[in-house]
Amino acid sequence: MTQRDNLVIKTAHPENAEEIARLEGEIFSDGWSVKSITEAIENRQYLILCAECDGKIVGYINISVVAGEANINRIAVSTDYRRHGIAQGLISEAEKQLGERAEIFLLEVRESNSAAIKLYEKHGFKTDGIRKNFYSAPTENAVLMSREMTK
Repeated sequence: MTQRDNLVIKTAHPENAEEIARLEGEIFSDGWSVKSITEAIENRQYLILCAECDGKIVGYINISVVAGEANINRIAVSTDYRRHGIAQGLISEAEKQLGERAEIFLLEVRESNSAAIKLYEKHGFKTDGIRKNFYSAPTENAVLMSREMTK
């Protein structure tokens, strides 16, 4: 667990699924359901961390781990809490908790999401390519990014 001021980053539990789903709905047009989030939290192939501020979930990261590859499925921070290092804290804590489980981080990000691309670049991610029309609502290309895990 990481704590800074009144922010705590911790492993998500099933009782956090509803708040995470609420945040999903705020941020993404294709948000995961409470059931899907709960199933992921209970599945060892996932690492889901949440950032709490004053007892309220204000951000989370959802990572699946398969064959030594950690794929960031989602990372989100509530609009009111952006630009305070929460996403950076989630990525850093995820890397610590993944330990020996993964050798590489992978992700896709909307081509227009320059703030997220800059965040990932700050954490050492490099662009590997483009997936045409990967996203819907609206249709948009995905930028594929990756980096090796630090040991």
